[in-house]
Amino acid sequence: MGNEVEIIGSNDHLYSELPMVVELARRKVLDTARVVTRTIPLEAGAINRALDELETVRREVRTVIVP
Repeated sequence: MGNEVEIIGSNDHLYSELPMVVELARRKVLDTARVVTRTIPLEAGAINRALDELETVRREVRTVIVP
């Protein structure tokens, strides 16, 4: 058997609310500092490393990918 990784996501908002939430975060009206653990660039290497780290990280991780 190989190692298994489980990615769990949740969404408690409607899809139609997403543009408003993004705009609030962009304008810094919505403080995301308490929920975002880190940001990584929109690059294959960085994304692959973040996914690989899920095998060893033993804490909550909330990673945001930014262009």
